[in-house]
Amino acid sequence: LERFGLDALQMAGVITINGKRYALVKANDGSLHRVTAGNYLGLFHGKVMQITNTEVKIREMLPDGAGCWQEKTATLSMSATGDNSNV
Repeated sequence: LERFGLDALQMAGVITINGKRYALVKANDGSLHRVTAGNYLGLFHGKVMQITNTEVKIREMLPDGAGCWQEKTATLSMSATGDNSNV
């Protein structure tokens, strides 16, 4: 999922397997992926920090244009309409 921008991803659900929580993430190419805390996604080294029943919290490292990196928190949220406006 590191080849997709966060705007091309949306949370589709949550599953638990053997006590471990996974988020189901749908990419804009129609593919469905399973991620858990510690996995990476997005173009800017986005690391999954937390998964709840309604959202995936991600920590990204964004270049600031001056040769430094800025840490940013992003969220993929569940949406009834399929839109992901919280990225």
